[in-house]
Amino acid sequence: MFDLRVTAFKVEGETTRVELRALHADEAVQKNEVKIRQVGGIGPLPVVRTKLRAGDYGLGLERMLLEAKDFVQSEAGKKEFLILKFHKCKNWLLIAEACTFLLRDYIYKEGGNLNTTKLKDLKGKVVVLFSSKGLNEVAGVFGPGDRILGFKNLYDKEAPGNYKENFQGLQYFGKGGTSVSPLKAFGKQSQNVSKQGKLLEGANALMSPQVMAMMHGTTTGLIESIEKRNEKMWDSPNVEKMKKARGGRTERHDRIPPPLAPPRGFTGPSDPFASDSCRTS
Repeated sequence: MFDLRVTAFKVEGETTRVELRALHADEAVQKNEVKIRQVGGIGPLPVVRTKLRAGDYGLGLERMLLEAKDFVQSEAGKKEFLILKFHKCKNWLLIAEACTFLLRDYIYKEGGNLNTTKLKDLKGKVVVLFSSKGLNEVAGVFGPGDRILGFKNLYDKEAPGNYKENFQGLQYFGKGGTSVSPLKAFGKQSQNVSKQGKLLEGANALMSPQVMAMMHGTTTGLIESIEKRNEKMWDSPNVEKMKKARGGRTERHDRIPPPLAPPRGFTGPSDPFASDSCRTS
């Protein structure tokens, strides 16, 4: 699963063209303006263009979608599946158009409740999920019949355990990120292991067994290098800590296999953790 946040950025050296790209930046440091611009070969049309006062942008959406398609149709990936979870994005209609056009026959088309979908029905496919905000923005144009499904995080403290059998998409329980307080600037891996262990205990106590318990590998902070945190997170000692936080608590969590590296042949964002991506089984 890749958590993708996408918006439109100006193409270097041009004033009339933008590109949909991944970003890593708090909304407080984003400046979003509606401009009349061309997006690839489409337009000119109204587009929300983003400027960043902090953070950065990553790979283009087109490249990520084509790499996802290439992976699931490859020899190595044809028995696997990818979930692309779009969250905190801008230009939802353009994202939906890109997903359905570029993924073509490799986008998961069947719809329904993914929590009870058989793995054999997902293999070789890319599953596209939009947040409720994204679904609202494309309503009437794209929906489950157009291969755009939703996701819902049941971590919401106002409605814990509100699992619905007829939900069109994925329902999960989890939360990423560590405190950005300068008083907790270091030791992010240990902070996250502690947080995720407690969250999974909460999931077990509250959730239907059909709900996916999602462990996040994010280590949000202001001082330490994201690149160095990422390298430390996936060395052997820290992988073992994450396994321990995830497993050994209940039979349900023990069934989840160990965390994996990104699929071979699919790079997704240049640094998955730079976009607060989640990695899950």
